[in-house]
Amino acid sequence: MGKDGQTRPDCGTAENWRSEMLPGVNEASAVVRAGVTVLQAARSADRAIDWPSLHEGLLELHAILDDWCTRTEETSSRAKRKRARIHSTGVFADGGDGRVYQSSRFVDGVVLDVDGALNPKPPLLQRWRASARREAGRRSLRTLLRVYCPELLEQFIDAFEDRAEWVLKHQGDIDQWFDGSRSDDELDELMGEMDDTARHLRQARDQLRAFIVANYPIWMRQG
Repeated sequence: MGKDGQTRPDCGTAENWRSEMLPGVNEASAVVRAGVTVLQAARSADRAIDWPSLHEGLLELHAILDDWCTRTEETSSRAKRKRARIHSTGVFADGGDGRVYQSSRFVDGVVLDVDGALNPKPPLLQRWRASARREAGRRSLRTLLRVYCPELLEQFIDAFEDRAEWVLKHQGDIDQWFDGSRSDDELDELMGEMDDTARHLRQARDQLRAFIVANYPIWMRQG
């Protein structure tokens, strides 16, 4: 009940009471809040893009490589077991294991992961600006690696591309290696390529790990 003796509706809060007495006040408040949000976003979009963390970027690349190395070991093990079974039994494989081998779909996923780590995109609100995209392209992990450890970057890229090329070349015919249509010499060559690209990938991973351990002791992550 107000001072005038009249009973007002129970609006619960002062804000609700104002909205009852002043139609449109909530809408106006929402517009003001939205305007402040847009202004803050615009100011954020004008900020310079930060350089990425070299340490975190290297750890991410190592994780990507380590996962791929695990897949290559599975591929090599299955291929070698198939060949050993042929030698021991004289029975050629009848295919059907294509799903166990790496595919173009797997490679596409790794390419996206690596590209996202080496060349991160600018924040969403900055992508419409060409200057922001160019700045993000310069302030990338790739740029840092080119300056501080170019040999490491080159080894990583070479091993990555060689294995990807091997997968894309043989994903469709790897089961046919063991159907009796290949000679032992041909199998030796094919499996030699498989082992070489897998070994180069492991070497790149191990060199990356050694660089991280030497330059970023574990206590730096615990600070």
